Amino acid sequence: IYWSAATGARVVGGPVRDAWLAAGGDAGDLGMPVADAASTPDGLAQYGRFAGGAVYLHAALGGHVVPGAVVEAWDAAGGIDGVLGYPTSDAVPTADGVGVVMAFQGGEVYAASGAGHALHGPV
Repeated sequence: IYWSAATGARVVGGPVRDAWLAAGGDAGDLGMPVADAASTPDGLAQYGRFAGGAVYLHAALGGHVVPGAVVEAWDAAGGIDGVLGYPTSDAVPTADGVGVVMAFQGGEVYAASGAGHALHGPV
């Protein structure tokens, strides 16, 4: 159980906790959990939502840290139930270094500091 005044008490255990801790835990970019870790409705993945992003661990697609700006665009497109589906890669810096790009089953999300984000698909 992890607690902060801003997020309250949250249960984060098992592989989600391990991935969060590997990404720096509360001192990393993800920050503190904002919801309990859970399984997706389709039962194919476990996930955790954090102040600065999310962790998704899919049985076939592996585990991926989804940065906050990417989560915003992904959620706006319907999340795992939308056109993008599950993440298939980690976020990597763009060629110009101003943002990140992350691949999903149905496309990519580009996120740049101060420039919003764009969805591109399919990959």
